[in-house]
Amino acid sequence: MRNQVAISLAGRLIFLDRMHLVPSERIPAGLGQMGKYGYLATLIAVADSHDDWSALSRALSERLAGLPSIRGGVSLISKAGCVVRFLAYSAQELADTARALWDTTRLSLLGRPAPDLRKF
Repeated sequence: MRNQVAISLAGRLIFLDRMHLVPSERIPAGLGQMGKYGYLATLIAVADSHDDWSALSRALSERLAGLPSIRGGVSLISKAGCVVRFLAYSAQELADTARALWDTTRLSLLGRPAPDLRKF
């Protein structure tokens, strides 16, 4: 699997992420890879109108710290955002974590929680 994400703001590249996972070449469960985790996700938040990315980064880190079965980290993107990458054991844990991080991000950026996307 190859994946590339490039984000520009005002014509300037502020984030570039390249991932190349090929299990036949290098086992993802190996040291420095995904270990025993089966799921990987990335959440990227970017906005040109937000000033306190450090506060959001801390809030996201605290949210991750409260999820003991999840392994992840948060990094600042230049001065216009932050990125969270995390590993989960199951699809449900990944979905729940993504939802919690999205909610934290929306509350910080927009003052509103993430909407419920499930239709019953």
